[in-house]
Amino acid sequence: MNAKTVAKLLTAGTVLCAALAAAAPGPLPVAADPAPSREWRPWARAPKTISETAVVSLDGNAYFLGGVEMTGPVDSVYALDLRTRSWTRRAPMPVTVTMAAVAPMNGRVYVAGGCVRGDGSFPTAEAEAYDPATDAWTRLPPLPERLCSPIGAALHGRFYVFGGLTGGFANENMSTRVYAFDPRSGKWSRKHDMPLRRMSPAGAELDGRFLLIGGCSERANGYCRTIETSVDAYEPNLDSWAIAPPLPVPVFGGGATLVGGRVVLAGGLSAQNGPESVVFDRTYFLAPADTPWQEGPKVVRPRWSPSLFPLEKGVGMFGSSAANNTEDIVEALGAPGPFIEERKPRAPFVAPPVAAAPPSAPPAAADEDVLPPARPPRPHAYAVVVGVERYRETLPRADYAEADARLTAEYFKRVLGVPEENLALLVNDRATKSDFEKYFERWLPNRVEPGDEVYVYFSGHGAPDARNGDSYLVPFDADPTYIAETGYPIKRLYAQLAKLPAKRVLLAMDSCFSGAGGRSVIAKGARPLVVNVKDAVPRGITVITASSGEQISNTYEEKKHGLFTYFFLEGLRSKGDDFRGVYDALRPRVSRIARRDYNSDQDPQFMPGAKE
Repeated sequence: MNAKTVAKLLTAGTVLCAALAAAAPGPLPVAADPAPSREWRPWARAPKTISETAVVSLDGNAYFLGGVEMTGPVDSVYALDLRTRSWTRRAPMPVTVTMAAVAPMNGRVYVAGGCVRGDGSFPTAEAEAYDPATDAWTRLPPLPERLCSPIGAALHGRFYVFGGLTGGFANENMSTRVYAFDPRSGKWSRKHDMPLRRMSPAGAELDGRFLLIGGCSERANGYCRTIETSVDAYEPNLDSWAIAPPLPVPVFGGGATLVGGRVVLAGGLSAQNGPESVVFDRTYFLAPADTPWQEGPKVVRPRWSPSLFPLEKGVGMFGSSAANNTEDIVEALGAPGPFIEERKPRAPFVAPPVAAAPPSAPPAAADEDVLPPARPPRPHAYAVVVGVERYRETLPRADYAEADARLTAEYFKRVLGVPEENLALLVNDRATKSDFEKYFERWLPNRVEPGDEVYVYFSGHGAPDARNGDSYLVPFDADPTYIAETGYPIKRLYAQLAKLPAKRVLLAMDSCFSGAGGRSVIAKGARPLVVNVKDAVPRGITVITASSGEQISNTYEEKKHGLFTYFFLEGLRSKGDDFRGVYDALRPRVSRIARRDYNSDQDPQFMPGAKE
């Protein structure tokens, strides 16, 4: 199909999908509904909700790299097989990052720059390359400077990085510099600067030139004042810039890719006036020979900062919602079906289900599942929240531990003011021993500064080492038979928290504190494989535990939470950051209900460090 035919189709109101489907190689085997879509359709569902993920297509797969979850930036990598639409998890990125420059080149995926925090205030210069054939990452020489949210491109055998932010989202931090990495020499070189500073432009190659499309060129009061329609074209052979056809409307934070010889653009904002934003919900196409942009169909869900990528037939799109919430739907245009059922995006946090009351009465709800009012975020507050309900080994479930962790994370944000980007939430298979080491020994020390506050919560199993009595938290991949090798020692956690320069550290643990119930002889609902926290609490740390000595930690079946966690959250709601007050409020209630409902002794403990 030639360019004139495509133009006629567009002019007649027929979407480019027919041309995209004809231009892409190879059929896509499907069970039903093989006709290509003439509009954007929900095409696949990602393994988890996420935002600001970089996506590149390479050798029949789309690779989803990094991004932001509720816990902040992540290092996860997933591969989507474009023929079978099956997902596989790949080796994680060497760095936890979002908004990095990425591009496929010579069978590898190149990554550089990005943010280690979601607010753009911590750019990185790290660079690496991923080889899908070996599922391995290789470190590359770092960028000459730290850059958040740059644009990546593979041009003539070199990996290019355009622009980015050298710090937070401010005009003076918008870089116009261009760097190129030559894999043969292993060196970066400086290229001709961009004609215009652009924050979050879209980028795509067309006719051997790389286009920087739209973006924000001026910010004021935390918002974009000037959103561009202009498009600049970089010529790598000449290391020079030219003007390309402008967009019909301004676009900031859009995504673009080359499919079937045409640039496809979608997503972003077309206006931002304070908190009110106008979402860009259209698709535009640009053909070669400097013809004007042509309008296409609306997207199913308006997206902010999406990644567009070629499919076997058509184009895919993945990115956060217009409100910058996490998403899990991959949309497709010009791709064959079948298409998945459309439904609302999954929210970053889902409170535990609440049973409905009879129509004549108000709905029954666990008090603490009704979230408290949110206080303003406090940038100097950090938290790590861990909940391990199910384990890789054949261990009993720690009932409600995941729900406890998710709800506690919300309370830490709302009551203690922990910003979302300062909170790491680790649940189930995202709470391995290596995750414990990463977040307690690297993530926190890399962020916490003098005067900051740190809050740590753990819900799950503990285990003693029968040889020496040392106590351990049990990560997802631990084996109590080899707890010294696979568990995370309480002593080690104390030592890591004590090293932080924070003025205040809270550690709350909803797990057991004895070996009671070994060999599967344990009361229903108790959390076995328990810990005995007998080590002295270091200076500056306050520890609140769910029980003491030889006691067990019960679940609260009526409320579908851990008994300790339920009243810990109630205490946070009423007492705030007065942790002694929180403990004084929860202790008698936990003890009373444990005796009344479970015929069990459970006495929470308050252990202040020497400084308290």
